[in-house]
Amino acid sequence: MHLVIDIGNTFIKTAEFKGKKMISLAKSPLKDFNVPMLTAKGKTYQSAIISSVIGDHPELDEYLLKVSHKLIHFGKNTSIPLKNLYKTPETLGKDRLAMAAGAAMMFQGRNILIVDAGTCLTFDFVSQNSEYQGGSIHPGLMMRFKSLNSFTARLPLIRFQEDYFRLTGQSTEESILSGVQYGMVAEINSVISDYKKHYGKVKIILTGGDSAYLSKYLKSPIIADNFFLLKCLYKILLFNA
Repeated sequence: MHLVIDIGNTFIKTAEFKGKKMISLAKSPLKDFNVPMLTAKGKTYQSAIISSVIGDHPELDEYLLKVSHKLIHFGKNTSIPLKNLYKTPETLGKDRLAMAAGAAMMFQGRNILIVDAGTCLTFDFVSQNSEYQGGSIHPGLMMRFKSLNSFTARLPLIRFQEDYFRLTGQSTEESILSGVQYGMVAEINSVISDYKKHYGKVKIILTGGDSAYLSKYLKSPIIADNFFLLKCLYKILLFNA
């Protein structure tokens, strides 16, 4: 059995894998997480991988070294079957690199666009030659709501509404919802369309916390997988076995 840990800006996710299957998953707000939440399981692992976008975690490392025979800290020096063409690799987020590498292993010989709708909305492109070309970073859904409230004098802070998808809002609240939610879908559809015009056939992967909502309205055929990063980290772990 293998353990995968992803520490993001907002949540920490842990997953256990056996063979080709994810057999357990846990998700906790980062502010609420502590190592005893893991130690309570009392399990040992053949190997483990940890990826963190917010720095080191000595207490967690100490625990993982005790319960796993091999521990990998994913980063720019981790061996991956991907050529990184990013001009500033030292600034590339670990989550973006991990998903690019994992996608290259899962869909060999294909052009791949990974759309991650989390705290930020990111697009990452991997060519059919397993080359990471780069991508783009956009404000995420909640970031858009908060910025409209923070940078104006009178616009209220509106919460995301799962069932709202309209072009034209008929009140200030609805206009914000239309601008943020409808606008974000239109933005994603436009970027996907541009990649397809430029590269031809492109495999589209949609992931991240807002993927369930967005997937209902995207025009292109997609693979929606909210656990894509965990699966990619597992692929990288096996590649380094």
